[in-house]
Amino acid sequence: MENLSPVSDRAPPSISDKYDRLKKIKNLLDDGALTQAEFESEKKKILAENY
Repeated sequence: MENLSPVSDRAPPSISDKYDRLKKIKNLLDDGALTQAEFESEKKKILAENY
């Protein structure tokens, strides 16, 4: 049987998870895979998440 858990059961992101995600998008920016605007948009989303 498939284990389907509701989205509300997800644990909020930890500070270290946010840090890792910010590092990842910064690397993408530095590599030219993201524009500055895309980076800022993603950064804002990550920082706005509750933890």
